[in-house]
Amino acid sequence: MTQKIERRTLLIAAVLIILGTLTAITGWYIFPVCEMEGKYVETKSGKLLPMPCGYTARAETAIGALVILAGVTLIALPKRDARRALGIMVIGIAVAAALIATVIIGMCAAPTHTCRIATQPALIFLSGITIITGIYMIITRDGTSS
Repeated sequence: MTQKIERRTLLIAAVLIILGTLTAITGWYIFPVCEMEGKYVETKSGKLLPMPCGYTARAETAIGALVILAGVTLIALPKRDARRALGIMVIGIAVAAALIATVIIGMCAAPTHTCRIATQPALIFLSGITIITGIYMIITRDGTSS
């Protein structure tokens, strides 16, 4: 039994995969965090640890992978109920991404570091677009039924 997938569903899935990929790579390649620039925190014992933005980049990589997974799952389960459930999940993941970048882990304290100037705003922007996509997934109707 084959299932016809609407063009709109494929477009939403592609948007999620792109947003997830961008979220995952922003802290490493698009707007590199301090760790990528060779900046570390030195402990009293002399051990070098990543700055907070390095941990944020790691967490955002996992968040991005979850958004990509939601996009792939939408292709596998294109029915309306699944799309709505995935929309709710995507909103939750995107809110977590924004909170990780701002409150939960955050960035370096120095306002002049690249992580504060570029990485954090980019992650907040990507989270906002992902939230909007999740809302769109919930409120749109299509020809398929659950």
